Amino acid sequence: MTEFEVLLNQVNQCQLCAASLTDGVRPVVQLDPQAKILIIG
Repeated sequence: MTEFEVLLNQVNQCQLCAASLTDGVRPVVQLDPQAKILIIG
């Protein structure tokens, strides 16, 4: 598994803010392994 795939799996499994979200956690990501920046919001 590449570092990129590991990162994607970690994002998809993240539950850090689950207690604060009434509808649950549903991470939405758009990634490209060639991207030079990462913006998380």
